[in-house]
Amino acid sequence: MALKAWQTGLLHAAPAALGVDDRQRRLVQRNVGGAWSAADMDFPAFVAVMAFWERCGWRDRRREARFWRRLAARGDLLGLESKALKLASLAGWTRDDGHVDFRRLDGFVQRQTDGRRRSLRQCDREDLYQVIEGLKALGGRRTA
Repeated sequence: MALKAWQTGLLHAAPAALGVDDRQRRLVQRNVGGAWSAADMDFPAFVAVMAFWERCGWRDRRREARFWRRLAARGDLLGLESKALKLASLAGWTRDDGHVDFRRLDGFVQRQTDGRRRSLRQCDREDLYQVIEGLKALGGRRTA
């Protein structure tokens, strides 16, 4: 899936703030994210590159300190979280603006994990699989 415009913008703004030229930026994207161009990058690769720029001293002022490094540390769980969000959206758990209704999803997560987890971000791999299977069980039923 292609990155959003703000994500592509961050991929260019972070190295520019550090004084890194375009050639070096592309080398980092290739070596860390696996793609020469931002257009060829997926979300986990984007997070890995942003975490690299954070380690180099760049600071995303719109997010808390070490945000991208913490997100990168979650690693492959990002894909599972994305899948759970997509399934929740397909189940009709969206707000009027089209975004996932997290209050409803968080309640579902709590029920699926017997209260051990309060949100997707707190889930480990086993819990995420359990939530995904529960969302799959809803099948095509829209529960709006």
